[in-house]
Amino acid sequence: MRTACGLAGRPDLPQLPAGIRGRFATSSLGDAASFTRDLEQALRGAWVRWCADVT
Repeated sequence: MRTACGLAGRPDLPQLPAGIRGRFATSSLGDAASFTRDLEQALRGAWVRWCADVT
């Protein structure tokens, strides 16, 4: 609750939504190819570890 109240008092709060799209587009999450490649590698690694533990 303290965190929410502190954030609610930010003077730049009204401007935050306007910048979200741009920040997302330049983040690693906004790069769909890179994000997908990283996710595939993580899932493949999890699968390999799971298979190694089963046998």
